[in-house]
Amino acid sequence: MKAEIFRLRKKLSEQEKKLHSTVKRLHSTNQLKENMEKVIIDQCKCMLYCGFFCYFIVYGYLYNWGNNTMNISTRSFALP
Repeated sequence: MKAEIFRLRKKLSEQEKKLHSTVKRLHSTNQLKENMEKVIIDQCKCMLYCGFFCYFIVYGYLYNWGNNTMNISTRSFALP
């Protein structure tokens, strides 16, 4: 009887260790997923911002082609 109780406690302890390890792995994987999502969102924001910035630069460049200057904000740049 004591041997059976010892065997069952040992088996329970092993199962608890496996469960604890699985929970840690799941938590770590979830953190990695969240961090990757943040990186992707930040990259998309950057691409969107850069895209709008380039659009306004090109539009301003083409719009002011005849004036030979391009006004951005309060600064004026001479075209090549």
